[in-house]
Amino acid sequence: MKKALKILLISVLSVLCVLTVVACNKAPVDNNPTEEVGTIDYDGKYEQKHHDAFGYAPDLEDVVIDGHLDEDIWTNPNKKWYTNYKIENPNFKFEVTTHMTDGGLYIAARSNDKGIFYNGRNYFFSNTYVKLYFPLLSRTYQIDVNGLPPTVDTVNIRSRYEGKLNANNGAEGFYIEGYITWKQLGLDSRPESVSILPSYYWNTKPNTAGTVLPTTFVAGNGSAAQALNFNENGYMDADADNATVGSHKYGLAKTNGWKVENPGEENEAIFAKNDLGKGYAKAIFFRDLRSNRFMLTTRVTVTGKQ
Repeated sequence: MKKALKILLISVLSVLCVLTVVACNKAPVDNNPTEEVGTIDYDGKYEQKHHDAFGYAPDLEDVVIDGHLDEDIWTNPNKKWYTNYKIENPNFKFEVTTHMTDGGLYIAARSNDKGIFYNGRNYFFSNTYVKLYFPLLSRTYQIDVNGLPPTVDTVNIRSRYEGKLNANNGAEGFYIEGYITWKQLGLDSRPESVSILPSYYWNTKPNTAGTVLPTTFVAGNGSAAQALNFNENGYMDADADNATVGSHKYGLAKTNGWKVENPGEENEAIFAKNDLGKGYAKAIFFRDLRSNRFMLTTRVTVTGKQ
């Protein structure tokens, strides 16, 4: 008898479940009702500054953060770019620059890497990506071809690529454009400059850990000591066009911690700054020379005791 009651109870519950499903599906929700929807009259002016899901809109009206570096702040011939090359196969060029307003920092990066890899969202260690490290501000942003992942800081950074993904010699460029307010960087107002350590992580095949293109003669990710200085004109230590020494035109970038005086003149001189670059090798190059062997005559003046 108990067994029969259990079977009957299960049968009744099954019928009720079926009736519930039928009832729920019988009358679909009307998302376009014919009756008039209530409205609110408002004669005031909406002055709230736009803030989208991925950060603040730029404070320059002629700038669109879309990864297309076609605005005047990037195409200006006087803009100074930090440039570093990977000189062994695969070889490519990586560049970074900035612009500053009272509202925030604009930043652009680009690479002509022909092998850009993307294995999935947030798979940064096996994707091609750019890391922007602000050591003095304790901020780090990692951007692949899918953009910036969800983080505590929802900053306005966009990326794009040209060509074909996940194929050696298939890509034709990787571009990043961003706008970060000073408040998002933890600052109350516009500074004179910002220190950034930009790194490019490259791959040669899918699902493998990326390799960093480091600061010259630095193994690994680098540290605050290797950070570069940028302002509204871009890279602050960019070489003069006629300079003999500096970053190689088609090779490695010089490290920070150098001062070049009288560029292009017979008395061109370089000085190592004492306040930067401590604890790692500093390097500077003859910008136009390419050879495995050099002969160099130099004069060293000791100005103090160690």
